[in-house]
Amino acid sequence: MDRADEIERRLTSAGGQKHLNEIAKLFELCEAEELRSVASALQAISRVLAHHRRLTVDAAAAGGASEGSAASDELVAWLRKQGEAFHALLLQLAGSGEPRAQVCAVRLTFGAIKDEAAEVHASSRRSGPDLCRLFGLQGPERRVQDLLNELLLAESWSSQVADCVTSEFVRQFADIRHYAVGHIRSCAEQVGKTSSQLPAAAASTSKEEAAPAEEGREAEAASAKRRRRLLGPFADAALRRGRSHEELFTRLLGLLREAPEPQEPAAGSHDIG
Repeated sequence: MDRADEIERRLTSAGGQKHLNEIAKLFELCEAEELRSVASALQAISRVLAHHRRLTVDAAAAGGASEGSAASDELVAWLRKQGEAFHALLLQLAGSGEPRAQVCAVRLTFGAIKDEAAEVHASSRRSGPDLCRLFGLQGPERRVQDLLNELLLAESWSSQVADCVTSEFVRQFADIRHYAVGHIRSCAEQVGKTSSQLPAAAASTSKEEAAPAEEGREAEAASAKRRRRLLGPFADAALRRGRSHEELFTRLLGLLREAPEPQEPAAGSHDIG
C-alpha cells in the first residue's frame, strides 16, 4: 500500500471526519516528480471527497432537515473548497504542455466527470439536498469545456493528447462528443472573428497585465470585462496567453478532424454519465 492509499484509508474509515485536514498530505503528494504518484494522489483525493459528500448527504436525508441545518456549513464549505482545488490541479496538469502529464489529466478528468455524474444521479433518486448546488459541482459540459481550453491554450500541442481525447472519449461517449464538438466549434468561431488581433494583442496584453498601476486596477478590470464580452472567453484567454491564431486553428482542426459529428454516434457509443 503506497502513501496515498494509507491516507485515503484513514480519511474514509470510521471517524475519518476527525482527520479531514490530513487531505493536505494528499495534495502535497501531487507535487511529486513521478507522474504515477501524482495520479495516485489525485485519484485518492477524488474518492475521499466523494465519500464525505455522500456521508454529508446521507446525514441530511436521514435528519429530514434542510440543507443548511442538516449538513454542517463548515464541512460543506470545506468540501467545496477541496473540490475546487482538486479540479484546479487537474486543469494545471492539462495545461502543463507535457504530453504524458496531459494524457494523465485527460483520463483523470473524464474519470472524475463520470464519477460525479453517477454521484449526482444517485442523489437525485432520493429526497435530500441538491448535490450540485450544495457542493458546487460543475456539470459535465462545463468540465469538458474547461479541460479543452487548457489543452488548446497550453504552451505546446501533442497529437498524442488529441488522440487520447478523441479516441478514448469523444468517439466512445455520445454526451462527451456533443459537448466537445460544440465547444471546439465555438472556439473556432471566436478565433476566426479575432484572428487579425491575436498575435499583436497578446504581447501588449501581457505587458499591461505585468505591472498595472494601482490607481488603474478598476479601469483595467472593466476593460478586461469588455474585451472578454467582445471577443468571447476563449479568444480572450488566447490573447492573454499569447497563442497565435495559426497554432489555435491547427489545434482546433486537429481535434475536429478526428471527431465524428454529434448526430452520428459511433457504434456502441453511450453517455459517460
